[in-house]
This record gives sequence, structure tokens and C-alpha cells, in this order.
Amino acid sequence: MNLTSYQIPGLVLTEHEFRVPLDHGRPQGEQITIFAREVRATAKRDAALPWLVFFQGGPGFGAPRPAENSGWLKRALQDYRVLLLDQRGTGRSTPVTFQTLARLPSPQAQADYLKHFRADAIVADAELIRQALAGPDTPWTVLGQSYGGFCVLTYLSHAPQGLAGALITGGLLLFDTSVSYLRVSWLVLAVAGVVGFLFFSLVVGKVARSARRPHATGLESMVGAIGVALSPLTPEGQVRLHGETWKARTEEGDLLKDEPVEVLRTEGLTLVVKRHRRPDTDTQGDPA
Repeated sequence: MNLTSYQIPGLVLTEHEFRVPLDHGRPQGEQITIFAREVRATAKRDAALPWLVFFQGGPGFGAPRPAENSGWLKRALQDYRVLLLDQRGTGRSTPVTFQTLARLPSPQAQADYLKHFRADAIVADAELIRQALAGPDTPWTVLGQSYGGFCVLTYLSHAPQGLAGALITGGLLLFDTSVSYLRVSWLVLAVAGVVGFLFFSLVVGKVARSARRPHATGLESMVGAIGVALSPLTPEGQVRLHGETWKARTEEGDLLKDEPVEVLRTEGLTLVVKRHRRPDTDTQGDPA
């Protein structure tokens, strides 16, 4: 069903909704809604271009919501009208959330329901939509990103007759092949393995060293920190430490405003401080 059509700069957008079976094995059973947004370039709005259907990654994410004619979409619209599909359970299609699952009587019923949201059901939805938009005898091209790439592989297995082409960006696992350009060289694998090993060795080493250090948390971590007196300490006043103002008390005579102070300990929310002496002024030679 065509809901509405509107324009934004450079694009003509048409929204569609389709009713499909929850279980494609029971076409007369419960129905759900699939939402899709058709995108055409304004300059080619009346051109009879073939379809390109985009399968989003995730799983669990709706299709992109274009705000302008840019990126990969701009290039695709030179040759296609693009259908951005909210795969079942995502976006404006019938959702899968903890609220929708809560209506089911048991965990087993919830698991059985979720079985209907796999890639094979997404492909079956796409085939019904293809027949409605392009016609039963007109194949279209599909583009899958990440998890969408797995959907495309499922499409190739379950309904290759509906495809004029299949494009994948991510979502393709390594597999044995005689096609040379699909192979990954052993050099690339070796370099990736070494880099991965060195990276994780570095991370594990840092974690181990951190775990061996004594942990100072909260106010205890402030002992030894250097701040500045915001007011004279006679013996009490205020100091600024780590960008915050604290109540403080000195035990070695009055301190002047703006003098550097060092935290000796904490007593509740009060800092006990002393005058901070820089290393070059800790000792003074005897006067001649």
C-alpha cells in the first residue's frame, strides 16, 4: 500500500506498507506489517529505472532515513530506484520488543515467535514485495550491509530467481573458493594475525599491571594531590583541587591565599593539607 509521497532536496520519497504472514508456512495466519521507503533522484523521478533493495545491518536496525542526496545513495540513484526496507521487527515494521514479547504466555512461545524473524523470513517478505512493486517476472538487485549481507546470501540460496544482481558490503565469511579475486592471501592473514596478537598482548599486559597496583578510590585517591588555597587557611579555609572547591585545614601554621597546598589525608569531607614545597625549595643552604 502506497502511504504518501513527498520531496526533500534532490530526492523524491514514497512510503509503502505491506501486509505479510508472520509465518510464511501459514500464509492465512497472523499478519504483520513491513514498511519500506522508495527513493528516487528528483532529476530521474519519471525514469523507468530498475529496483535496488537495501538490506540493513544489525540485526535490529531499521533502514537509513535519507536527509539529502549524498553518499552511496547518490551513486545508486544514478542507475536505480532504491527501496530502503525496514526488515521485520525493525523501524516502522511490526516491532519485536520486550513489550511485544510480554504478551506471549511462556518463554517457549516467545522463542517460537522469534523464529519468524530470521533471514529466511526477511527474504520471503522481500519476494512478496518484489512481486507487488516490480511484478512476478521482474527480478531486482539487492544490496546487503553487514547482517544485510547474510540476508543477501540467504536470498541467493532461497530465491535466486528473484535476483538480477547481489551486492554485499560486509557480512561475507571466509570460505574455500576457486575464484581468485574472492581469496584472501596467506600474507594478509599472517599480517592480520601478528597485528592482532601484538595488540591483544599489549592490552592484556596493561590490564595485568593495572590489576597489581594498589587501588585508591574516592577521597583516598586525593592524598598527595596538589591544589591551591582559595582563601587564607587560619587554620581552616577553602582550597581548589581538581577543579573543585573543598573545605580544608592546615596543621603547620597559617597559609596564605593562592599558596600551593598538598593533601596529607582526609577527615570526612575535609582535606588536611600542608604547604606544598617545590623540590628546588625543599632545602636551603645556610646563610653565609
